Amino acid sequence: MQISMQAGLTAMKTFSKQIETSTKNLAEGLPDADIAEEFVNQITAEHGFKANAKTIKTYDETIGSLIDIMG
Repeated sequence: MQISMQAGLTAMKTFSKQIETSTKNLAEGLPDADIAEEFVNQITAEHGFKANAKTIKTYDETIGSLIDIMG
């Protein structure tokens, strides 16, 4: 399970960076930035971020339950 947690955290960092880059491109109005493509990138990254947050939450809840059982 530790590998899943680490993978989830790494993916969240990646998605966070994608959102940051996309937002920066939109804010700066870069001539080569396609607004529709940047919004799609943001939405995709947001969904990935949320999915990985759920994975980490589930991992945390599972560990909590195991600790309670082993008490």
